[in-house]
Amino acid sequence: MKKIFLALCISASMVACNNSADPVAEQKDSLDSVARDHKENIDSTNKASKDIIDSASKALKENVDSNIDAKKQALDSGAHK
Repeated sequence: MKKIFLALCISASMVACNNSADPVAEQKDSLDSVARDHKENIDSTNKASKDIIDSASKALKENVDSNIDAKKQALDSGAHK
């Protein structure tokens, strides 16, 4: 029983101490992931900002157009008197 326990302990320690990972590749993957997430965040923020600016400019254009139409109607009705 002691031999089996010793074999399991040695096997467990070898598995736990297996340091064959490539820290440079893992760090690069992590940095790439962060950069990709940051780019996606910037892209979505830019799209949201563009949508807000577009809707605000559309509302402003409609307001200006309606004011121009009202002024034209006022001038036309004043000219016909």
